[in-house]
Amino acid sequence: MNLGYGIKNYVLREESSLPSIGYSDVVQTMKDLGMREFLPWHKQGIISNVRAAGELRKIILNRPSVKEAMAQMVKERLEYNRGSLHIEVPEDKVYREIEATAIKSLNTIVSNYNHRVLQWMAQAMKLIFTTVYKQIVVNEEALKRVRKICAQRTGPVIFCPTHRSYVDFLLVSAVMYYYNMEVPHICAGEDLMMISGVSHLLRMSGAFFMRRTFRGDPLYKAIFTSYVELLC
Repeated sequence: MNLGYGIKNYVLREESSLPSIGYSDVVQTMKDLGMREFLPWHKQGIISNVRAAGELRKIILNRPSVKEAMAQMVKERLEYNRGSLHIEVPEDKVYREIEATAIKSLNTIVSNYNHRVLQWMAQAMKLIFTTVYKQIVVNEEALKRVRKICAQRTGPVIFCPTHRSYVDFLLVSAVMYYYNMEVPHICAGEDLMMISGVSHLLRMSGAFFMRRTFRGDPLYKAIFTSYVELLC
């Protein structure tokens, strides 16, 4: 077996043959498959409950950690108004302002999954990958082990692409889709939201967004942590 095929062929640019045991070409697999009704979060024939974005917002805003962070921000804002600005602002008004900030953060973070959009994205990725790449090599034996882990899991399964490019996370999702496995949520940086139209499609395909740093914003940290905990 040539276990170093990917590194030799694509990084070192050395001639290398495709391993013969356990490995296959995803490009050919995609070409061989037509439209398939694969569903994300699909377990043993039963579609797992995927909470709607609106439901998640209500749950997160009522979580103790988020309410504590909001209460602390209200307290600090009131103290700042009184001590530095010498003005008296009603507490309920300050609370509404902090709550609006929390809702804005939530709307930026949360996924808005739509199965039809995921299907469309999978077909688009199939067209792109089969056009751009001559081969995409995967270890099917390893994928079988991952499938078993996902089926027996009692907690989250996290995939960490090397992130050489934005293609990495799209390829992981496409491979899992076409191998009839659970399609994972994608944790994407907020910089992707700057690309018009792309963030909307990614969000409806299961992506959620995060800042590069949470420093200096305990409310955002509490909201993001609560959201990820609910996904698990």
